Amino acid sequence: MRAFHIAMGYVQFDDPHHYQRYITEYRKVTPADIRRVARKYLTPKKLVLEVVPPPPGESETPAVLVTPTAARDRSVKPRPVRDETPYLHMPAPAPTSPQLELPEVHRHTLSNGLDVWYAPWKTLPLVSVQLVIPAGGVLDGPERSGLARLTARCWDKGTERLTATQFAESLEMLGTSFSVNSGMQTTQVGFTVGADRLADSLGLLGDMLASPRFDDQDVARERRLMLSALARVRDNPQAIAARVFPRLLYGPDHPFGRPAAGFTQTVSELKTDDVRTFYQKYLRPRGAALVVVGDVDPQQLWPVLERQLGAWKGRVPQDSVPPVKAKPQAQRVYLVDKPGAVQSVLMVGRRWKGRRDPDFPAARVGNRVVGGDFTSRINKNLRERNGYTYGARSGFQFLKTEGRWVLQTAVRGNVTGAALREVVGELRAFTSDRPLTEAEFVTAKKAELSSLDRAFETPSSIAGLMLQMAIFELPEDYFQRRRGELEAVDLEAARRVVSDLVPPDRQTILIVGDRKGVERQLEQAGFRDVRVLDLEGNAIDQ
Repeated sequence: MRAFHIAMGYVQFDDPHHYQRYITEYRKVTPADIRRVARKYLTPKKLVLEVVPPPPGESETPAVLVTPTAARDRSVKPRPVRDETPYLHMPAPAPTSPQLELPEVHRHTLSNGLDVWYAPWKTLPLVSVQLVIPAGGVLDGPERSGLARLTARCWDKGTERLTATQFAESLEMLGTSFSVNSGMQTTQVGFTVGADRLADSLGLLGDMLASPRFDDQDVARERRLMLSALARVRDNPQAIAARVFPRLLYGPDHPFGRPAAGFTQTVSELKTDDVRTFYQKYLRPRGAALVVVGDVDPQQLWPVLERQLGAWKGRVPQDSVPPVKAKPQAQRVYLVDKPGAVQSVLMVGRRWKGRRDPDFPAARVGNRVVGGDFTSRINKNLRERNGYTYGARSGFQFLKTEGRWVLQTAVRGNVTGAALREVVGELRAFTSDRPLTEAEFVTAKKAELSSLDRAFETPSSIAGLMLQMAIFELPEDYFQRRRGELEAVDLEAARRVVSDLVPPDRQTILIVGDRKGVERQLEQAGFRDVRVLDLEGNAIDQ
């Protein structure tokens, strides 16, 4: 975002620092100015709402047009374009890349056991705060699937001294809001705020952590919203695929195979007491990590954190994840029948090593060639050469204990079989007639190295990277290490990892589409082992 404003100032006003003028003008605005402008422009009959009915036989109404009553002010002349403006000429590449100054990571432990990670960022007077607790959907159990997610949704709905509305208004007065979410193995809370309002924001966070309200009416409302979202999943093939695919990878009885959002039956039976019990048992400070990045001195930060968060007590119990018994079935295709779907969602993937595995840097480089970039083999095949899709991507998704690699795309329904055949063919080529080439490797490695610095553009992006360090127990000097780890990857290592990653017989294949049009295509494309599933991933008798 900063790069955008700098570039626009340079192009439009020949001044890369022009955005600072806007900041100065915004700071001059007073409540009286806002009232004056509102009285001038927000008046009756200032706008005319024109509703255009659909022509006879047309099912959808065209967009509503909002037209000002006043004639257009033509006194402002367009700024003439000068031929010498810089954007008309492609700039030459910089002779060398600037050396990024990496922030130093500091750690501190509060008296309640909360592990604090801090890094400075002085570009603007902002601070980003991220809290991660190692407790999520794997702890729900099959009968209460969705409980961790419901608890997270209710956690910021007030405290013992503030109702949900009062709590939200207090955050709004500080110019911030809390984001609370729960995944399979973690629950996270985050916010970004002005540095001068950090202490007050941490005070509200401390109240929320130590004494949440959990009113029956708030829990009931959030439960209804979750049930509404679950009902909408049935109309979204991508959402269906995202729920069913883990079930196929890990099995329906494994905690990783159950969606963190739960099921309609389990969510509908969750009660306020269930939420309070999950909070009391699992959402504790000892074992959790707090990341703070921004314009704040660490020696001043520690006592503020102790004062505002110290009343939150307890230890997070360690979760125990059973071994995975499910095995991929070579060349088997799972087809979720979505009648009437005009597109088919394809997911091809497998379980993979953990985030700390030494092969991860080589896997990042190799994946960029497979499907991790717009110029990847998969995207060039399905989009550029065949026109089956707008785009296809692949990438890694990591849990605390392991990861998975997933390739996903959405194609026209009438080319589903052909598209899957192309995907399998491209994956097989990496271990046969078209291994990773040196040119592909050089381009992918350079792109990966170039992308590293973007993580340090904002305090929230730095905090996100540090959050990974805390979750996956990466070393404190990871910022300094990761470039060296990528630079050490050679062609042989990338080929070895890709050859182990992508063989089709190690993949689980899922399609969400209209069975009536897709099943025969799959047979014609050579996929004869097709298992049809319902929208939740249960087998349908064939």
